[in-house]
Amino acid sequence: MESAKQQHNTKRRGLSSKDFIMTINARNPVYSAPNHASIDVEYEHPEYGWIPFTATPDDVEELGQQIYAAAKRGDFGAIAPYTPPPPAPTPVPTQVTRRQGRLALLEAGKLDAVESAIEGDRAAQIEYEADTWERSNLFLQTMWAQLGGTEEELDELFILAASK
Repeated sequence: MESAKQQHNTKRRGLSSKDFIMTINARNPVYSAPNHASIDVEYEHPEYGWIPFTATPDDVEELGQQIYAAAKRGDFGAIAPYTPPPPAPTPVPTQVTRRQGRLALLEAGKLDAVESAIEGDRAAQIEYEADTWERSNLFLQTMWAQLGGTEEELDELFILAASK
């Protein structure tokens, strides 16, 4: 989108609006709050060039107020609607209890496959019977891969287990 130009009278220390006229260049206005209380623009700063800028009607700086008013008037083009940020990803637990893990395996349809895979392997059974299952456990990761699971699926399984 082309930069729109709007001239505004701006008072500076000791100067009247007749003494100083400033051209404001801004582009790509977007509402940055769901209640339209602020607008993000790209502002052409006289020293730093194009920079991101958030303008509000009650900004402590007059420039912020002027940019907000000019954007609302449409001087910089149509204001794009507010888009909420994507939800934060669910953190993957570092450990779950054996009970939680077994319930998650049951729900995922993998409990029988896991128990069959460790049958007759004493070391595997000891790992499986641990009170807590740690996401970083090499045995657990290897067993999951042998069952055809991916790292992402193991993360999802731990998230599911933590909900139990």
